[in-house]
Amino acid sequence: MNNWRLEEKERIKFYRINPSPGLNLVFTTRNPGVSKGGYRSLNLSYDVGDDPENVNKNYVRVKKALGIDKIFTLKQIHSNKIFYLNSNNFKEELEGDGLFTDEKRLAIGVKVADCLPIYIFDKKYKVIGIAHAGWRSTLAQIGMNLVNAITQKFGLSPSDLNFALGPCIDQPCYEVGFELLSRFFNNLPGSESFFVQHNRRLYLDLKSLNGFLLGKLGLTEIASLDYCTKCNPDFFYSVRRDGISGRNLAVIYFSNK
Repeated sequence: MNNWRLEEKERIKFYRINPSPGLNLVFTTRNPGVSKGGYRSLNLSYDVGDDPENVNKNYVRVKKALGIDKIFTLKQIHSNKIFYLNSNNFKEELEGDGLFTDEKRLAIGVKVADCLPIYIFDKKYKVIGIAHAGWRSTLAQIGMNLVNAITQKFGLSPSDLNFALGPCIDQPCYEVGFELLSRFFNNLPGSESFFVQHNRRLYLDLKSLNGFLLGKLGLTEIASLDYCTKCNPDFFYSVRRDGISGRNLAVIYFSNK
């Protein structure tokens, strides 16, 4: 199917798109889980102060709903570090912001609450990748790093790859400091059109900028999931909105169906 759809399985609500049979791109909502307070309720990060037992229970629910045994994630550090993952090299404490694999049985994911999840897969549906992109990782060109890692590892060209973008904070809600202007302009030519000034404040279009950068490399965009995380509190976590917050999970994997 070529469109994202909201599904409910085992009472868990999540968005899914299947670019090909067996390839799953998923983005969880925040319902329904067991976390309390600012983490309510389907928080999927151990790194934000939530009770680890509640996070464990939330992962059990999500894995059951998706029909998978394990989801491999990172300790995210707002970097451009990418790791190739297979069943022989996984370490529990990998620190970085992107993963890719060609092993069909591995599900890989990133945790977000305003930052942008980037899903990448090749057009023959053999390789998958995912990255976590806030402004720091975008400036450090994490999308390009993930593309380069995949193409170099498997002898592909960027035009062999597709990408999709998950929900993130939209430009009208994403105020950034004016000091970022020169940093982006100097490091990412063309990025100036993705900043807007309004009432002496500066706003960044994080999703469109990353889409532009990936398209410039030669990738093809499939349908992206266009929601603002800050404006939709019933479905998505947002650090900008709430301060103390859980994390939604973006995950990509192959299934047997």
